[in-house]
Amino acid sequence: MATPSFALAKTGDPVVVAEGLTLDPIFDARLAYEHVDQPVTSADSLTLRTRAGLELASDIGLSFLVESEATLGIINDYNDTNAGNGVEPFSVIATRKISN
Repeated sequence: MATPSFALAKTGDPVVVAEGLTLDPIFDARLAYEHVDQPVTSADSLTLRTRAGLELASDIGLSFLVESEATLGIINDYNDTNAGNGVEPFSVIATRKISN
C-alpha cells in the first residue's frame, strides 16, 4: 500500500494542480500618500492600488493569465480637475487615477 507524501511549496512558487499543470496566484498591493502644502488650498491623497490574478500553465508552454487591477481612494482631499464636483478648494494632485 502506497503512503501519500506531500511536498510543501515555497512562498511564491506555483502550485502543482495536476501532472504538468501549475497554478500561480498573483497578488500585489501598494499604499501611496501624497501631500501638497500650499496656503489655504493644502491637499492630501491616500490610495491603495491592488492587482490580483491567476496564471494556469502547462509543461508544453501554454498558459492562461487572468488579472484584475483597482485603485481605491481612501483620502480624497485633492482637486481632481473635474469642474463642479465640490473639491475645487483643494490643490491639484495630478498623479491619482481611481479604479480601472
